[in-house]
Amino acid sequence: MKKIVYISTIAYSDVDISFLSVAQKKLDITYIITVGIDGKQGCALDLRESRLVPGLNPATEIPYMSRYKGIIDLHKVYVFYKTSRHAYQFKSLLQERFLYRFIKKGGFSVVHITSFPSLLNPFYFLLRRHLILTVHDPLPHFDNNYRMDKYNRLVAFKYIRNFILLNEAQRSTFIDYYHLTNKNISIFSSSLSSYTYLNIYTSKRPAYVKHPYILFFGNITPYKGVEYLLQAMDIVHETYPTVNLIIAGGGKFYFDISDYLAKSYLTIQNRFIPDDELSYLIKNCLFTVVPYVEATQSGVVMSSYAFFKPCVATNVGGLPEMVIDNKYGIVVEKSSSRALASAISELYGNNQKLTFYSEKIKEDYFGGEKSWDRISDNLKMIYNQI
Repeated sequence: MKKIVYISTIAYSDVDISFLSVAQKKLDITYIITVGIDGKQGCALDLRESRLVPGLNPATEIPYMSRYKGIIDLHKVYVFYKTSRHAYQFKSLLQERFLYRFIKKGGFSVVHITSFPSLLNPFYFLLRRHLILTVHDPLPHFDNNYRMDKYNRLVAFKYIRNFILLNEAQRSTFIDYYHLTNKNISIFSSSLSSYTYLNIYTSKRPAYVKHPYILFFGNITPYKGVEYLLQAMDIVHETYPTVNLIIAGGGKFYFDISDYLAKSYLTIQNRFIPDDELSYLIKNCLFTVVPYVEATQSGVVMSSYAFFKPCVATNVGGLPEMVIDNKYGIVVEKSSSRALASAISELYGNNQKLTFYSEKIKEDYFGGEKSWDRISDNLKMIYNQI
C-alpha cells in the first residue's frame, strides 16, 4: 500500500476531517494541517488557545484535537505551525525545509496538497514526481486581487503534473484558461461529500434563533450574492410573514444593509460562528440558501447535507452538480431576487418536498455514489497512478 501525506490548510479542515474519517480506514495516509501565526482559527479548528511550537506538532499533544479522536487517527495527524508572516522570509524557508525533510524521511510516495505552493518555496517542486494538487478554485474569484496568488497559480500549473478537480462544469474552462493541453499532465475528477465532522457537536438553541427559519451561513464576500437574498426575503415575507432568515458569518458587508437591520424577520450574526453553534443552526433550519453569483464548489452545501438539509442554490459553477434541481433542492438563475423568492416560497411549508429532498441526500451522500466511501475508493485509484 502506498504511503500518502495529505497536506492541507486550516481553511479546508472541514472537508479534510470529514474525508479522512473514511480515507484513513482504507489508506495509509498522514494528515498535515498548515496553520499560520495570524490564522489559527478556521472551519473545523480553533487553535488560538493551543500552545503550538514552530514546525510540526503531533495532534495527540494538542488537547483541542482530542474532540476528533473518535473519527480520525490522531497518531497520523500533525499541525504544521508557520511563524513567519511572509513566504519571502528566511524563517519561512527554514520551516518549509523541515517539512520537506519530514516527507523525504517518511518515505511517502504520494504528496497530496490542497493549495498552490508559493513560488518562493522550492521544496514542493523538488517533490513534483510525487505531487498531486486538488484545485478547489479552478479559476480565481472575481474579488481575489492578490497578485501573488496569480503568480503561484501560473508556476504551479507549469511545474505540477497531476491535478484533481472537484467539479466537471469548469473543467474545459480551466484547461483552456491555463493552457493545460500537455499530454504529460493528468487531470483527475473527484468531488466533495457531506461534512460529517459536524455531527460530533451538540449545542443548545442560541438565544437569537426564531423559528421557523431558513439559513445563509459562511463568510460575507461579494460573490456570495447576499443582497439578492435580502431582496428576495422582502418578497417572500409579503406572502409568508412567519418565516425568518438567519445570516450567520463573518466578513464585511459590501452593500448598505441599514434598511434591513430593523426587519423583524431578519437576524444577522456577523462574526465567526463556532461549529457547535453552526451545527445547531443547520440541524434546525428548514433549508439553506446559497445565492452565489459566482462559485466553484460550496462547503455550505456539503455542511447542509451533513444534516440532510436541502438547498436553494444558483446556477453557477459546480453548484448545479451538488444541488441537482428537484433532487436535493432547487436551482435558480443567478442575480435574481425574484427567482430566489419563488424557490423559497415553493419550499416553505412544503413538508412533502423537503422530506423527499432530505431522503435523497441521505441515500446518495451517506451510502451511495456521492459518499466519502466511494470518493476514497476513487482517490485510491488516482493515487496508484502517481
